[in-house]
Amino acid sequence: MSDSTEQTLSVAGCVITIRAQQAEMWQGDTVGFDITVTGGEKRVIADEILISLQECWEVNRQTGASASKRRDYDKKLLASNLTLEAGESHSFEFTTKLPDDCRLSDGRVITGNLFTGATDGWCLYIHVDTAENRASFQGKTDSILHTIINSLARILGERATAAAKGIVLDNDQSKRVYLNIKSR
Repeated sequence: MSDSTEQTLSVAGCVITIRAQQAEMWQGDTVGFDITVTGGEKRVIADEILISLQECWEVNRQTGASASKRRDYDKKLLASNLTLEAGESHSFEFTTKLPDDCRLSDGRVITGNLFTGATDGWCLYIHVDTAENRASFQGKTDSILHTIINSLARILGERATAAAKGIVLDNDQSKRVYLNIKSR
């Protein structure tokens, strides 16, 4: 995580506080995080609250354009069918192992082009699945794209199906906490 071991996000009406259990993170380390989910100003009914460790990187195309790529490395369901009243809190833990040769990152968001806000490195991504999220334009678009990707992956075989499960479509930087990963 950037300069602090604690960061706060606002996601789908919830306040999410993520605190790293260790001050420094190194390639190959098993890292842990304490997560507190607090209801915001009004009741939130979350079908699921997910956290995932994501690898992010910027891909430059020969045309001069660039695209931001994200892949889930490890994912955990923190809660399902959770109703949070305003101010109510629940605590969770997330522990994962960083790859031995993972890309290094300094925990800062590097604003790429106008559309991507791209970064290189690793982050924690929080998703709070609510009825409002699914009904939004972005929620509907993500659902359609996931269906297409999964259908194509099934046609292409087992390796493609495994790769499709890690694809992340959501580009919302406000749902991510970037990690400061150091070299061994």
